[in-house]
Amino acid sequence: MEKEIKSEKALNPKILETLHNAVNKANLPGEDYYELTKAVEAMGNINLSDDDKLRSAIAALSTKGLTVEKVIDSATYYLEVLENEKRKFYTAFENKIKGSINADKKRITQLKDAIDEKNAKISELKNVIEDSKKKITELEDEILKSDEKVAGIEESFLYTYEHVINKIKKDIENVKNL
Repeated sequence: MEKEIKSEKALNPKILETLHNAVNKANLPGEDYYELTKAVEAMGNINLSDDDKLRSAIAALSTKGLTVEKVIDSATYYLEVLENEKRKFYTAFENKIKGSINADKKRITQLKDAIDEKNAKISELKNVIEDSKKKITELEDEILKSDEKVAGIEESFLYTYEHVINKIKKDIENVKNL
């Protein structure tokens, strides 16, 4: 049974929080790209275009030493921080997947071994059954031979008995006729 994998093109709040936390933790001292984005976010409700909000934030933070070069350099640094998060994600993801796959492979091996073991027992039982059937056939043959032998002995006894009885009866008749 295949698992259906959903492909959602929506921001995952948990992942977004993790990435923001990584950037926040790696925040460089002083004014840089990070503070610039916070300043632009703070102007969210102001009726300006995104470009105007960006220009206004850069102008305001330039009084504290922010330069376009510093914005670009620090943004590049934060991209590296996020790239590192991506590597950590894929390492953990691969370990989880490989662990799951390896556990499944191990379970398959265990099941196959159990099947082989049970097949061996079935084969052994079939041999025992076959041996028992042969023994039954041998015993039935012996019984048949014994029955034939007993019948033969009985027939011989009865024939001999009748012979002796008839002889005595004949002798009695002969004696009576004397």
